[in-house]
Amino acid sequence: MDRVDRSRGATVAAWEAACRGRLPAVNDAADPPAPEGAGGAIRRARLAVHHFAMPAMGALMLGLFAFSWSQGFPDRVEAAATPALAVLFLATGFRSWWTGRASQRLERVALAATLVVLVLAAFEPVVSGRFEIGYPYLLGYGPLAYAASLLFLGPRTGSLVAVATFLGLALATVLGVATDQIPPVRAMPLVAAHPILIGLLYAVAWTVSTYAREHRDAERAAATDPLTGALNRRSGERMLDELEGPFQLLVVDLDRFKRVNDERGHTFGDTVLRAAAKALRAAVRSGDAVVRWGGDEFVVVAPGGGDDERDTLLDRVRTALDGAFADLDDDVGASVGTATRSAAEHWTAAFDRADADMYGQKDARAGDVLQP
Repeated sequence: MDRVDRSRGATVAAWEAACRGRLPAVNDAADPPAPEGAGGAIRRARLAVHHFAMPAMGALMLGLFAFSWSQGFPDRVEAAATPALAVLFLATGFRSWWTGRASQRLERVALAATLVVLVLAAFEPVVSGRFEIGYPYLLGYGPLAYAASLLFLGPRTGSLVAVATFLGLALATVLGVATDQIPPVRAMPLVAAHPILIGLLYAVAWTVSTYAREHRDAERAAATDPLTGALNRRSGERMLDELEGPFQLLVVDLDRFKRVNDERGHTFGDTVLRAAAKALRAAVRSGDAVVRWGGDEFVVVAPGGGDDERDTLLDRVRTALDGAFADLDDDVGASVGTATRSAAEHWTAAFDRADADMYGQKDARAGDVLQP
């Protein structure tokens, strides 16, 4: 079991997580092959920011450092911080190209460092008496800082960070007016207009976030069986179409389910199905997937092609199902068929073998299983 191809396992897990709407660490995990939808569009846009905007910011920091050097480094904060920020931005961009993923950790470190430098750089010219020269930089870089905060941190946290950044810039501006370095009228674009800009950016970020969440919920509802929480057949087939390489297929069919359902009612039948799905999810690994194929039939998809892996997984599934059904105090059981899908065949061929294996088990126990 430990020798499984982890890249395929991660693909199955990411695909199943996407279908269930569990998209965490969106930027540090590989994008699932399907479904894309709103969440996929946002991830692609974020990756594009890392691919292009981060290197561009690194180049800008190097340009500012070169300009400061040519002027004899009049601003100490700029002289000390721009090389470090350049390295951070370039490293973030390089990592995204190298891995094909956007690192949430690096982007937040870069954002925090940039905001701290921006606020410190706003106060330095006030002290040195050069605020009139530095003030246009605040007008230009402030909106970029607000937009980046809302983009990388979301509407709630991002708006708080944007407001905190604005307060720092506004305080520096008020001090610049108080020391007669700029007239009060020149402070109005920052003091009065930037809060309005933050409000507009928040509205956009909230709208996009709400749409993405609703779209993700709709995808989850369309891809997940509402009764058991397992993937439904349509999403399971799409996942199998995407998978490459060998993997194990287990076809699980509940024994005597129709009789139990008829005798004890559909509510109890639903309880049996939920218990079966829960047992299957507990038995498989994090890189495997459980699909409700239809009625009382489930399919387990487990990357890896070894016989030992298959036998170990089969034992775990049977043990988990036996325990779940024993807790229900009824005579329902399960037949489990297995097959290994080779890299050279379509998954339907392996499914047919696993299905035939499952029915072979039922036929062998006809007296116990095939009761009306």
